[in-house]
Amino acid sequence: MLREMKIYPPMSQISDKQTMLGSAKIIPEYNQSLFKKIFMASLVAMLAILWIAGYDSGVGSDEMDMNVYGKANIAYYASGFKDTSFTHPTHSDGTAIDGQIPNYGSGFDYIAIGINKLLGKSDGYEYITRHMLNQFIAIIALLFTGLIAKKIKDYRASLVAIWFIFLTPIFFGLAIFNTKDIPFLAGYIATLYFIICFLEELPKPSWKTTIGLGLALWFELSIRIGGILLIAYIGLFGLFYLLKNKSALSEIKNWGTKLGVALGGAVLLTILCWPYVLLNPIENLFKAINVAKAFPKRIPISFEGEIISSLSLPYSYLTKFMMISIPLIIIISMIVGIIYTLLNWKDLQKKQAYLLILFSGIFPVVYAMYTQMAVYNSWRHLLFIYPSLMIITSIGLITLTDRLGKPALQWAFIGLITIGFIKPVKWCIENNPYEYTYFNELAGGFQKAYYDYDTDYWQITVKESIDWLFAHEPILQSKDTIAIGSNAFTFPNYYIKKRYPNAKVKFYVMGVKSNFAFDWKYGIFNSLFLEPRFIENSFPSPLSKHNIEIDNMPITSIVIDSNRFDNKGFNAFNRNNYKLADSFFTLYLNQIHFNPNSPKNVTQLFGMIAFAKVATNQPLVAKSIAQTALSVIPEDFVANVAMGIACIQTNDAGNAQRYLTMADQIKPGDPMVRQYLGLIRSR
Repeated sequence: MLREMKIYPPMSQISDKQTMLGSAKIIPEYNQSLFKKIFMASLVAMLAILWIAGYDSGVGSDEMDMNVYGKANIAYYASGFKDTSFTHPTHSDGTAIDGQIPNYGSGFDYIAIGINKLLGKSDGYEYITRHMLNQFIAIIALLFTGLIAKKIKDYRASLVAIWFIFLTPIFFGLAIFNTKDIPFLAGYIATLYFIICFLEELPKPSWKTTIGLGLALWFELSIRIGGILLIAYIGLFGLFYLLKNKSALSEIKNWGTKLGVALGGAVLLTILCWPYVLLNPIENLFKAINVAKAFPKRIPISFEGEIISSLSLPYSYLTKFMMISIPLIIIISMIVGIIYTLLNWKDLQKKQAYLLILFSGIFPVVYAMYTQMAVYNSWRHLLFIYPSLMIITSIGLITLTDRLGKPALQWAFIGLITIGFIKPVKWCIENNPYEYTYFNELAGGFQKAYYDYDTDYWQITVKESIDWLFAHEPILQSKDTIAIGSNAFTFPNYYIKKRYPNAKVKFYVMGVKSNFAFDWKYGIFNSLFLEPRFIENSFPSPLSKHNIEIDNMPITSIVIDSNRFDNKGFNAFNRNNYKLADSFFTLYLNQIHFNPNSPKNVTQLFGMIAFAKVATNQPLVAKSIAQTALSVIPEDFVANVAMGIACIQTNDAGNAQRYLTMADQIKPGDPMVRQYLGLIRSR
């Protein structure tokens, strides 16, 4: 009889942390201990997976800028405050970094640069160290996420929360290499944890919690000053606490001093570790805050099949990207979890902590939409809210699972959720390390979203294309200098010099549409910033030797062209030798197998080709080529001029005026355009 009895701890020994929301069922202490072990083991496994999946991945230009900027900040202190190059940092090749960069802190970069110094990594492998550190910090973020979920609910909720986050493709992908948004996310959720601890310990919070709060907030502010929002959270929810516990006012000297130490210490350390702010603490600190609220740089964004500006986003931008880039099973779980918890509000044990986490997950989105804050690259700037959303999701799901009662129903519910993860996880495995480009079924999947939204907005696929090029072409064996061109920014030139130091390479940075103006043999072209209609009609080039693909769609194209008829024709065109230009252009059109009914590789060169045809009295051919050019690039000035002149040559005055007027709007005051417009009007 005794062997069949299940012994549970006395009710007096069971805290409300062990009580299931809305259920009389008590989880035994040994079960919680087991879940805790599974939780910690999960974190270790996640770190191992990230380190393996993300090893030696590509590098974004933003990270390179931050690395150089961090070194410039360190140089300021190392020089005895004399080296102020951090105000206008440049890369080793002389490339200037965006002037807004001093408005960012270098908290992560100090750590990464310090580790690289200790390891002696200053070559092409230094970014591997940075990425491994970033992946570790992503796991720290999950640790604090789980600790908050455990505080409000239990370790089962912790497990649900961290696995939901970890299996979210955009989080996993950015955890590999995004050394801005992931550290900021980690600082945000860690600070929220210590805010909850501080408020729960009122009116006598411990020094351990106080120091933890100060350090977490300092780390957050050292990444982006926007973390100052957390101080407002402390004030708002601290006020709620005091209204419910007015007796705590009598202890204000105790907790007020500690709060002052935490907040004041965090702000002071932030200023001392931020050279730009240290130069003029008040003015530059507020300038950094204003830049965080309204980033002034205009970034082109592909959104819903159109190119828009980051400075004039539609209100739906953030929520739309969240809805199409988070796996559907998580979106459904989030809706169900929040609604179910709110419907059972009276049973919730830690209401204040829950409200704080709910507020921290929703308010930033509302604020960003209301102020039309300049954001870009999907919703990465708001990624820091995601742990909060997954905490409240996990609480609701665990509560609902307990309410189902019967084990069969509970396992069926868990199985249903597990099945929902199969498709996105499979996609991530097949497309590693580009998980951050994932789109769910609401966007039609990646292949449909490819034409409607930015995909490889960090150009991470460029690294794979460089490695492929050097593995398959005799660049390292060449005694002559090899010219390589790319529309990718800083990374290719840096990576080739560091990883392939013996290669004789001249590197050109150029646009995809104007690549004909540079004398390169190998071209590496990424789809970033290309209009959807251009991608659909002209990317990749017919001369592509190999493409780096995501979900079978070309993202970075490797073009090999030893003839360069396009460049030779362009040079002849610039010398006004239209007959020679037309000869080279004809060879080029044959080379790419040009078909006006199915045009490919239509760049700004086509306007020049059309003009050369006009100049050599081939108006019908000119009209065909110009029309092809304008169907892909309607703002092409030369194509409009060529079409207008060709229409004059074929006695089509009405269309001639229309195209020349368009050219005049694109480039007002051009003398040739005005001359032809005057000729039309005089007839």
